[in-house]
Amino acid sequence: MQHHRALAWDGSNGLDRAVGDEVTLTWKVQRDDTRETCATGVVMRTLDTEFHRLGTTDQHAMFEYEVLPPAE
Repeated sequence: MQHHRALAWDGSNGLDRAVGDEVTLTWKVQRDDTRETCATGVVMRTLDTEFHRLGTTDQHAMFEYEVLPPAE
């Protein structure tokens, strides 16, 4: 038996927010993000439930990227 619940995806550092089972998140990189290591994170939580795996969320992931300055 599968239980389907609505999922909310919340991003950090300029990453989009979305709701749904399958979503596309877009990171709008800004000039201030230009550096050797720039991190952004994603937090996923189920909606319409009072219980979550990690307290207030159900899963999270952190991604690190090198963001180069624009070519001139």
